[in-house]
Amino acid sequence: MTPTITLRWKTFGFALMIAVGALLAIMPSRLVGASLDTRLAEYAAALPNEGFTVTAKTLAQWLGAAKPVAMVDVREHWEYDEFHIEGAEHVPLRSLVSPEGIKALPSDRPIVVIGRGDSVPGEAVTVLRLAGKDAYALDGGLAAWWRDVLTPASIDPSVPLADRPTVAAQRAAWRALFIGAGAAPAPATTLGAISAPSAPPPTGAPKPPATRGKGC
Repeated sequence: MTPTITLRWKTFGFALMIAVGALLAIMPSRLVGASLDTRLAEYAAALPNEGFTVTAKTLAQWLGAAKPVAMVDVREHWEYDEFHIEGAEHVPLRSLVSPEGIKALPSDRPIVVIGRGDSVPGEAVTVLRLAGKDAYALDGGLAAWWRDVLTPASIDPSVPLADRPTVAAQRAAWRALFIGAGAAPAPATTLGAISAPSAPPPTGAPKPPATRGKGC
């Protein structure tokens, strides 16, 4: 009987190995060394969608009203260097969702995660909320910020004609706030105007033209 029992245990062991292999094939990939993006997507899919997003207009209103907000930009460093919202801190995704990164985030204000407009900020927000942070993703990313906050209403086809004067004034104020007063368009009455000199030109012999050095 012993050989029969031994054979059955070997058969059982072989079947167990097959079952473990099949289980690993269908097991959530976060348990078998998947990439960070895949794991974040699985965490996000496991939770109900409660709409933890904030629109570009709402964020602009928060900032315009000086509401305390922490902004983190998770795009590539060169994208952040090219253009970002004033006051946003560049934090790579892996650093943001690490234990050290989460611990460094404030707990006394909303946290807005900014990206290109893809799903990465939403997945990061899921992890931050699991850690107890009041986090939101910027809906539409920097593309929405540019379209809904900074684009002049006169060239934005999504703004109804009747609303364009009001929207134009609001966006001009936002441009002045977020990218400097020089970004606000000049009043129509001053366009093309030539201002008079503040003082008469100096009299006397003209000065000889300045010479340029080598390589200029």
